[in-house]
Order: sequence, then structure tokens, then C-alpha cells
Amino acid sequence: MRYCEVICAFFKGKTFGDITPMLVEHFKKQRREGLTRRGTKRNMATVNRELAQLSKIFSLAVDNDYCQLNPCRKVRRYRVDNRRERVLTSKEETEFLPVLAGVDAPLRAVALLALNTGIRRGEMMELCWADVDFEGRMLHIPRAITKNGRGRSLPLNDAACAALAELKQSAGIEARVLAGVRYCKATLSQKFGAAATAAGLADVTLHTLRHTFATRLKDAGVDPFTVRDLLGHATIEMTNHYTHATPDTMRRGVETLAGAARESARIVPVRRREVA
Repeated sequence: MRYCEVICAFFKGKTFGDITPMLVEHFKKQRREGLTRRGTKRNMATVNRELAQLSKIFSLAVDNDYCQLNPCRKVRRYRVDNRRERVLTSKEETEFLPVLAGVDAPLRAVALLALNTGIRRGEMMELCWADVDFEGRMLHIPRAITKNGRGRSLPLNDAACAALAELKQSAGIEARVLAGVRYCKATLSQKFGAAATAAGLADVTLHTLRHTFATRLKDAGVDPFTVRDLLGHATIEMTNHYTHATPDTMRRGVETLAGAARESARIVPVRRREVA
């Protein structure tokens, strides 16, 4: 809705036929160079989302014979790398969780749930107790609350069950899992980010926990297709953006390589080594 308001304000009084690729370029440039309400420069990713919304409007217009061409197709988007490569180490987690309990106890349960299920922030906000099967130790995420419209079921480990039990206690008789937290989506992120900063952790957000979940699965040898399904991704390519090589993993890799080299040298006959 916010993007539509921006588009309507800029193209006010124009028909579909009036809007050319050059005018769309002007829109793109003005939005990029303009300032936000906070007085900061607008992100390229935000401008790309506005262009995507405009393109969708034109696609619908073409499908319904309001115009023949989509001028947005001739306008290049900004190249943006939004991948977050930050993951929590085990040491950081051990030090961070007590801080969360001290600052705001429900945040600790939220963090543990995210770390052990990889659930998205928006999914947590909409999740209801009817979707939680404590007896079967499963979490059923309805397609209606997922980002891509794909429902999924997640097995719950001990840590996730304990986090849900804690959230259940604070929620009381209310239907939503995070009812006891009593934060909106934005405030939940702000509170979590503030707690991370207070703990001395840079660039740690709630979404960092989803990346951490995925990376730990990969480090544990879980196959990419299972990681994809647990995260609720449509493609392996998207899942690859969530799994990162940690310093410890890379260290183990080069040590394994060195160990293999030493083993190879040990088993090669002496005479053969001398000839070589």
C-alpha cells in the first residue's frame, strides 16, 4: 500500500499511455536521490521494490487490455546485494541468551524458537496455538501466514518445545503464540536489536537467527533439500543465500586438507618419494 501511494503521487494525472520508460527512469532517479521521512538517503532496495510494484500494475493493465506495453521492462533495477552473512557462534549464543532473559524474558523464548526452527518473524507473529502439536512435537505453519504461500511442518527439538512451553505460559488463554510478548512486528525487531547491541553483538537481528539455523544444519551434514524444506524455500538457490561458511567450518576444512596431505605422504613408499 505504501508503494502504491508513492506511485500514485508521482504519476498523478497520467494515463498508462503517458508513462514511458524515460518517465519511469525519472521516477527511479527522483526516488533514489530523495530523502526518507527520517532525513536519510533512500535505499536502492526500496526503490527496486517500488519499481517492482509499478511493473506489476502495468502487467495487470496489459493483461486487461488497458495498454499494450510495460515500460518498466526497459528500466534496469539497481544492483543490490541484500544477503546477510552474519550468524551467531555458539559462544555468542551462550553469552547472549542470559542477556535476553535479563532485558525482556519473552525475547529469550522467541530467540530459542527461531534458532531451533528457522521460523520467519512474520510467521511467528501470526502463529496460533492450534498450529502447535506438543504431543507429536511438530509445528505446522499454515500457507496463509508464509511469505511465499507454501505451508510446512517442522519437527520440534527439546529446545524448541521448551521455548514454546514458556511462550504458552505467558500467552495464557490467547490464541496467538506470541500473545504474551505483546509487541508488534517492528517493536519486536527493535527490542531484539537493542538487546543485541547491549550485549556487544554487531549486526545481529532476528533474521540472523534464521541464517544461523540454516548454517548449523549445513555444518551438521543435513542435505540441502532438507534445509530448503525446513526453511520453506521454493528453490535450493534461495537456501544457498542462508547457509554460510563460518570461520570454524573453514578452519576445519583446511585442517582436513592438511591432514589428508600428511596421510598421503605417510602411505607413499619411501623409494617412490625419492624418485619423485
